[in-house]
Amino acid sequence: MLQMRFLGEPEVLRDGVAVPLPASKKSRERLCELLWDGPDDPRAALRWSLTKLRPVVVPHLVAGREHVELVCEGADVDIRELCTLGNATTGQLIECESLLRGEFAERLDLPGCFRFQQWCAGERERFRQQHVAILSEIIERLASEERAIPFARRHVQIDPFSETAHATLIRLLAAHGNRHEALQQYGHCRNVFERELGARPGAMVEDARRAIGSDSRAAEPAGLSDRRDGLSTTTDFVGRMIEIATIESSSKPVLIAGEPGIGKSRLLDQIRRRTNGLSLYGRAYAAEMSRPYGVWIDALRDFPNETDRSHLFDAVAVELRDVDLLAIDDLQWIDEASAVLLHYVARKTGTRIVGTARTGEVIDNAYAVRLSREFVQIPLGPLAREETLALVAASPDRERVVEDSRGNPLFALELARSERGGTLMQVIAARLAQLDGRARDVVSWAAAIGRRFDAGILGRASEMPAGDMLAALEKLEARAIIRPAEGGASYDFTHDLIREAAYQAISGPRRLLVHRHVAGALQSAHDPDASLAGEIMRHAAIAGDHDLAVRYAIEAGRRCLRLFAYAGAQEVVRLGLQLAETLPDRARIEGEVALLEVVVMCRIPVAQRREYGPRITDMIERAHMFGIPGAAAVGAHLLATLHAESDDLGGAAAQTVRSAEISRGGDPRMTAYTMAGTARCLVLIERDIPRAQARSPKSKRSSTPSAAITSKSPSALATCTRIAVRTNARSRISSEPCRWPPAYRTTRANGQPECGW
Repeated sequence: MLQMRFLGEPEVLRDGVAVPLPASKKSRERLCELLWDGPDDPRAALRWSLTKLRPVVVPHLVAGREHVELVCEGADVDIRELCTLGNATTGQLIECESLLRGEFAERLDLPGCFRFQQWCAGERERFRQQHVAILSEIIERLASEERAIPFARRHVQIDPFSETAHATLIRLLAAHGNRHEALQQYGHCRNVFERELGARPGAMVEDARRAIGSDSRAAEPAGLSDRRDGLSTTTDFVGRMIEIATIESSSKPVLIAGEPGIGKSRLLDQIRRRTNGLSLYGRAYAAEMSRPYGVWIDALRDFPNETDRSHLFDAVAVELRDVDLLAIDDLQWIDEASAVLLHYVARKTGTRIVGTARTGEVIDNAYAVRLSREFVQIPLGPLAREETLALVAASPDRERVVEDSRGNPLFALELARSERGGTLMQVIAARLAQLDGRARDVVSWAAAIGRRFDAGILGRASEMPAGDMLAALEKLEARAIIRPAEGGASYDFTHDLIREAAYQAISGPRRLLVHRHVAGALQSAHDPDASLAGEIMRHAAIAGDHDLAVRYAIEAGRRCLRLFAYAGAQEVVRLGLQLAETLPDRARIEGEVALLEVVVMCRIPVAQRREYGPRITDMIERAHMFGIPGAAAVGAHLLATLHAESDDLGGAAAQTVRSAEISRGGDPRMTAYTMAGTARCLVLIERDIPRAQARSPKSKRSSTPSAAITSKSPSALATCTRIAVRTNARSRISSEPCRWPPAYRTTRANGQPECGW
């Protein structure tokens, strides 16, 4: 019997035993690209993905020349077993509700595939509404029975803005003698409504509150028992002596690889403690792969501000001259710019480098793959039985913990703190569910931020009173859920799996509001160099504010250019263009032209940039249609740049003059700017004609393209040159080297300067 579960975290079971799913997310991404975005080679993408999926669901996956089908006969699929409300008995409804373990395809989020995320969000909302309907029916049939309380709790969890759900739970708790918890639930409901909806709960909730008793006062929520919380960050380090000896004796960079929770970060921390000299710590975050040099900015605190990439790298090398150890956590999420700089530092400095990465996820990141080839890899396995016993020596259930954890240190510690078993994520989620209202709220907001979080940003986003928020942070720190980050100015989760579990506990509707508030809080932060632009873009996109997301995608892309992070700029542009498709026509065109400008200015192979040519042409046509001459002129100039860099001088000249002509009669500043650029490009084209023809003897280009251009517009060249000189545009038309901002400056192989516009 094959069982496939899509409600909650996806899993496949064969005869009741879980089948290991592919560790890499690459198969998911390729399938999503195939079905939603359209890859360059769809058949190859499909074949690659099927090779990963076939061992999991064979023989139910049938692929022919034209069709691929998942045959469900003989398989137990949860989404096919959801019953209809009308004819089902109460027992059948309860059994059906048990299938709804969580949201559809839980943890299967791919922010880089926007269209998939849109489809997935729609499916999640559809199943959420079905879940709400089933819960409502169950609660109505059970009436005032005590066994209705767990279902009422679930209803509030997945539909947190339903007054009916809150009122029902409050009444049930009060009716069965849980007055304190009923008052606590009322307070939580009121906080959520006031903070996130800007309004107090309605009469239904207030009536339920009055039914509890007006003389009652909610006492301070009882904290969790501290008996088990002794198993926290103070736990002594155990085992790993062979690995420590190998790391300390290595003369090359070392990569500690293992599954989540196996103790990679703890071992890295122990290596730092044993280092006599200065050590620096940086960490990569899944949510920050479009944040250039994120690892280094966090590690160095004072990141060099250089206008040349080589100078920047040299400055970082100088910063590390007195550093004995550079520790980098979660390398599987490292961004391209950080990876290139780390490679440079490994070659040019004597600093010892030790990193960690999750097994199976490194291959999802091409930059991490290249780095890992130069590292000495140390696989980290489970702890021995005696070592696990020593780790949880304070637990009264040591034998159960050792048996169930199978040597995974994080799992062992979480089981020791928990009263019940389950998977690692289930145990973590159960511990978080026991937190009181304020602490639970803080965990949710912090998890949504997605990385180390500043208390100021957290406070502005949640609008929680400072005293309550700080008290909640102290409780979370005492329970080993969060810890002060390096430098002490912010906090971080003790493990990324805890952050994941906290984030998954946020319901879909509330998630949108949380991300919208976080985006607003980040916008209000002091950010002179736009270092938060990528984060604001991500939160706004998840919240559904695509206009804001596109605006900050443009800022993030420009920042990537300034920092020479061209791969990051490409990724930001790709996502930004997808988001722009959902905007009204004028806003879409204005967003697209700015994003396309970013990608054309990237110093990447021109063949990659030319792929955007059809998109630019389409944008120009739509700009004409909606009367936006400025966008059309910029688009023509971008095409001219692509033609020029491909040595198509005739095409470049034609598009350059087209740009100048389009801008006539529009905004005077845009006209002057475009005409000045036209003049400069024409002069450069004229200067490069002999050299281009010498390189391309078979070329059929006209020997006098400028004559052809000026015959169509006799005074164009003279007029453009005059405007350029008078307006003192960004680059003077002369034989001097260009004086453009460094982000747009490159040098040709022959030593001649070359500037983007």
